Amino acid sequence: MASRDTKLPETLGTGPTGEPPKVAPRPPFTTPPSGMRVRRITTGEDELVVVSLPVERADDEVGLTDAERQVLRYLLEGKTNAEIATARGVAVRTVANQVNAIFRKHDVQSRAELVAKLRPRGNRP
Repeated sequence: MASRDTKLPETLGTGPTGEPPKVAPRPPFTTPPSGMRVRRITTGEDELVVVSLPVERADDEVGLTDAERQVLRYLLEGKTNAEIATARGVAVRTVANQVNAIFRKHDVQSRAELVAKLRPRGNRP
């Protein structure tokens, strides 16, 4: 790989002709995403800012419906079908059918297997 000599401006923040670079206007401040973490690290004269965001589970990859995703959240909290039905205002049989669909789509046979598959080791109940 050949190296190219590149002349950098004498002063940072100026363009090649010496004028300040054009900067797009900043958007108004918005609320950061839930779970966002920012960490500042100083090493010698350098300062780094590390931003991390939680990775969302890809429930959609297995084709869960909105109702099934809601039931899945309750399952991961350890709720029974009756508790889920009461919370959602539906029949227990409806929840049982949705639980079976979730099991089928995630290729598991039980709640314990579902939790083991979806929960990271440190977050298991």
